Amino acid sequence: MIYLFKLSFIERNQLIENILDPKNKESVLKACFYDEFEKKNVIKRLRILEDKIDLSLRSMDISLENRYELEQELLKVNELIISIESDDYVRKLVELSPEERRLDNWDCF
Repeated sequence: MIYLFKLSFIERNQLIENILDPKNKESVLKACFYDEFEKKNVIKRLRILEDKIDLSLRSMDISLENRYELEQELLKVNELIISIESDDYVRKLVELSPEERRLDNWDCF
């Protein structure tokens, strides 16, 4: 059982480092915009992470600091899910010039 707990903890940390990192947000949004399978996969992983964070928040034996950190992570997860589902990357494309937008189109390659 401890092995499973550690495995889920490691998976959670990888998700936080890779997907929830603000530096990677644009690349995650771009990949999800252009690839429907990636979009479904990322949302699925974020929902699992959301459930795990929610379970951790419900436990009675966490400190106030840990509770605050978990709530912040949960907010980030929810914001990213909303950004992915609403195709927030379109806003970035609108801001680009037509020439830059043409270079961003993955269908041209």
